[in-house]
Amino acid sequence: MTPPTLLALPNLSEGRDQETIAAIAAAISSGAPDGPRVLDVHSDPDHHRSVFTIAARADELVEALLRGARLAVERIDVMTRADHDAARAGQHPHVGALDVAPIVYLDPRDRGVACAQALVLGDSIGEQLQVPVFLYGELSGTDPASARTRAQLRRGGVAGLAARMAAGEQGTAPDFGPPRMHASAGATLVAARPPLVAFNLQLAPPATFEDA
Repeated sequence: MTPPTLLALPNLSEGRDQETIAAIAAAISSGAPDGPRVLDVHSDPDHHRSVFTIAARADELVEALLRGARLAVERIDVMTRADHDAARAGQHPHVGALDVAPIVYLDPRDRGVACAQALVLGDSIGEQLQVPVFLYGELSGTDPASARTRAQLRRGGVAGLAARMAAGEQGTAPDFGPPRMHASAGATLVAARPPLVAFNLQLAPPATFEDA
């Protein structure tokens, strides 16, 4: 039986260095016609962020993502740029070089496969790259009311999560990997979920957070 096709939408904290973005896209893609494919890369230099849309068979997706994650860890340093990017943290807080990596199932029947691959991905990033990995959404708890969200983990950005981990705050022990932020790559958030539709708005003064 052929494994189902899954999507992944890794968000990387790099939106300006086109050479790095292209290298990561090339690392993810296998080059084979029926292998993992990068369907789209959306880079935002203002928020210093790129979102990759990847399609691959379930049995090939984790390795493809790991190839991209390894290069992201090597090339993207969010820890030393955290101070001078502090102003940006209020616009789009982030916690790592590979900030989030959701595995997306298109058919509800593939939910179990997507969850399994997300767990393998989290374990592999933590073990092989020594980056702490936090599960969020339905993988972080059976009760939706108590499940961790990206917003909770991203609160305060890189510095905020690092401080909460160092203080041993409840809910900040990673699910995989070391109990502290990676020296340059920070942390990664992993989930499995169905498709969603999102849109961003740029609000100009005098618009406020309450207006949003």
